[in-house]
Amino acid sequence: MSGGLPINMKIMNKNVFVFIFGILLFSGAVSANIIGTIGMQGLSFVNPQLAQVVQGILCVTSPGGIAACAVQYAQGKVIGQIKGEIFNKIAQADPEAAKAILTYNQVNGYIEQGAAILKELKVNEEGKIEEGVLHFNEKEYSLKEFLVDSNAEDIVVSNADYDFKANKLTMKKDGYMKLKFKDENGAEKEFVYKYIKEGGKFILNEKGEIKAAQFISSENNAVFEFP
Repeated sequence: MSGGLPINMKIMNKNVFVFIFGILLFSGAVSANIIGTIGMQGLSFVNPQLAQVVQGILCVTSPGGIAACAVQYAQGKVIGQIKGEIFNKIAQADPEAAKAILTYNQVNGYIEQGAAILKELKVNEEGKIEEGVLHFNEKEYSLKEFLVDSNAEDIVVSNADYDFKANKLTMKKDGYMKLKFKDENGAEKEFVYKYIKEGGKFILNEKGEIKAAQFISSENNAVFEFP
């Protein structure tokens, strides 16, 4: 008897390998469902066909016609707030594109208030930002809009950078964060962290809860670290 595997065992092993390889390929595809990217210049769609659908509605079928195209779509990017009838047309044509546009509208509104995109934001088919870094200036901004599964009533930040992939807040000078939520009895609770020295960090989970934190208060130089 030779030392090699039986033929049927070789075939089975080959089939198992193909099956596992297929799973890995499929898993990779699922985890990479990025349909758009948001930068300081606007929203771009990764899929050219999706981009054509949006462009067609903005530049051809929308009530604003060419005027809407010039204001809201340029060089392959959505560059202005899209609402009302035009947005409804896009939602009917492609719900995924509409979800990405809703996220872009939110980000764009923050940019108009002084926020900035430090690293391009990658948006999935559900409109959730998977990667990228957004900078918040001294004004107060809500993070709850971006945390789809958040249990918090609100998460307010200022003077901070938020890394969406790591769910990490890195505070700038006089960083600020406020968490508002209801306990099991329905009573409202609020935690406020303010006057945080530059470099302080908060790690959040997808529910908006603090997993870990390390920061120094500029009020009294007290050091906080947990867990």
